[in-house]
Amino acid sequence: MGYCSKECKFKDKRYHKRYCDSADESDDDEEEEVPINERSRMGITGLHNLGNTCFMNSALQCLSNTFNLTKYFLEKRYVADINTINILGSKGKLAKEYANLLSNLWFSTSDTFSPYLIKSRVSDRNQMVFFLTK
Repeated sequence: MGYCSKECKFKDKRYHKRYCDSADESDDDEEEEVPINERSRMGITGLHNLGNTCFMNSALQCLSNTFNLTKYFLEKRYVADINTINILGSKGKLAKEYANLLSNLWFSTSDTFSPYLIKSRVSDRNQMVFFLTK
């Protein structure tokens, strides 16, 4: 089977190993560089609809499966890039909440997760979103 990238191969391997007893155990050195282990749900966690949030949930699921971005947040490398002095920004609150969301999507033992806090952070930045989903 051909893969489009190393990340794609890695994600498929992790998913395949979860469900196949005869999965190849070679190339395990690739897995150690990512904070994802055998307990990870690999982002396969549903999001509760909070009333008109289906498009937000869909976008969050897509972003969650953007491997390099997810790896960046799960490894907490984003913390070094937070700008706490920009008056137009959220002082890192939105980034921290997104990291929390990813942690729940990838490592929670639950099948679903409520994205209420990230919705609140987005609403803090854009009041229109708050009024539309109230």
